[in-house]
Amino acid sequence: MRPPFGLFTPGTLRQLVKWGYRPVMWSVVPHHRMQSLEATATQITRHTTAGSILVLHEGWSGPPVAVVADEVIEQLKERGFRFITIDQMWQVRSVTANEESP
Repeated sequence: MRPPFGLFTPGTLRQLVKWGYRPVMWSVVPHHRMQSLEATATQITRHTTAGSILVLHEGWSGPPVAVVADEVIEQLKERGFRFITIDQMWQVRSVTANEESP
């Protein structure tokens, strides 16, 4: 669950966890609604690192999200990135945290 604008209170966070939701934030938010596909793809590929989570908003001006995604996914794959689900990312995070614990 991505909180709108990334805003939540401690009480909201507790309730989300109680209800079984996992709050997920993001690390890359391009200005795709205000720029060309090329500029958006460049911005995304420049700022994406291992573990990045990208947010795109459909229904605003700019290139359609499906077009942006097709372009960016190809470019990131060419750079050696692979795509996993949030659940897979949390499993990796969990294993890594357990390995680092004394």
